[in-house]
Amino acid sequence: MSYLQLTSIFLGGVLAAALCFIGAPILTRLGTRWGFLDYPGGRKHHRQPVSFFGGLVICLAINIALLTTGLSFLSLSPMVILLADLIFLLGFWDDLCSLSPWLRLVIQVLIGLCTVWAGIRVRFITIPGGGMSELGWIGMPLTIFWLVALINMMNLIDGLDGLAGGITLIASVSLCLVGIGFGQWTAVWLCTVLVGAMIGFLPYNLYPARAFLGNGGAYFLGYLLAVASVQGALKSPIAMALAVPVMALGIPFLDMLWAMFRRLRLGMPIMRPDRSHLHHMLVAQGWSHRQAVHKLLGISAFLGMVSIVLSRSSWEWGCLLMSVVG
Repeated sequence: MSYLQLTSIFLGGVLAAALCFIGAPILTRLGTRWGFLDYPGGRKHHRQPVSFFGGLVICLAINIALLTTGLSFLSLSPMVILLADLIFLLGFWDDLCSLSPWLRLVIQVLIGLCTVWAGIRVRFITIPGGGMSELGWIGMPLTIFWLVALINMMNLIDGLDGLAGGITLIASVSLCLVGIGFGQWTAVWLCTVLVGAMIGFLPYNLYPARAFLGNGGAYFLGYLLAVASVQGALKSPIAMALAVPVMALGIPFLDMLWAMFRRLRLGMPIMRPDRSHLHHMLVAQGWSHRQAVHKLLGISAFLGMVSIVLSRSSWEWGCLLMSVVG
C-alpha cells in the first residue's frame, strides 16, 4: 500500500465526515420544510415528526467521498456505487409510499444479482483444519442472500435514535481493522468512508434525534456493509471467515434471527413488522431510550472486538471463543 493510497483512504473518511456534519442540518431543515417527515405512532418511539432526509445526507456524502478518493486504483466498480444509490432510492420510495414487502424483496434480490455481476461475490469457503474450497456457482446465491439479509437487518434494528448509526460505526471499525490485517484495501477504504459518515451524522441522530436515516439510509448502510464484508472478511483466507462479519454485525444479526423465529412460532407472516425487536423489548422492560441504545451498542462493541480476534484465530481457537461468547 503506497503513501498515496493511504492518504486517499484517510481523506475519504474525513470528507465523508465533513459533508455529513455540514450537510445534515441543511438538508434536515429542507426535509422538514418540504414535509418529508417520519410521524410518530404505531411501533415508533419518537413523539415529534422528524425528517428522514438523514439517509439522503449520508448517501450524497458517501457518493462524493468514494467518487473523489481512490476509485481509480482501488478495485470497487463504479456500478457498485450506482447499485447502492438504487437501494437507497428503494428505501426512500418505501418511506414515501409504504411499498409491499414482496416488491421490496424482489427489487433487493435483483440488485443483489447485479452486484454479483459487478464482481462482488463470495468465491471461497475455508475448510476446518486449513485450506480453502472454491464455491463455484453456489457463491452467487450465497452472496445475494448475504446482501439482502444485511439490507433488511439494518432496517429492522433502526428503531431507536442512534442505534443503527452506532452499530454501523462499530461494525465498520471492526471490518476496517480486519481488512487492514489482511491487506484488503478496498474494504478498508469503504469502511473508512462509512466510519467518517457516521461520525459526522451521529451528532444529529442521537437521542433526541433531529434527523432520521429512514428506510433509504438503513438500506444504503446495510448494502455497503455487506459489500465491505464480502470484499474484506469473506475474501480473506481465515479459518473463521463467515463468523467474522457475523460477529461484527452481531446485534442486527441476532435481532433478525429472533424476529424470524418469533413470527414463525406465532404463525405470523415473516415479513410483517411488529414491536418485539430487541430494542423494543429493552424499552418495554423499563430501560430508557438512552440506556437501551447504550446497552446494545456496548454489546455490539464487544462482539466487534471478538470479530477482530476471530480474524486472527485458528479454527480450534475460533470455535472455543465462539462457544464461550455463545
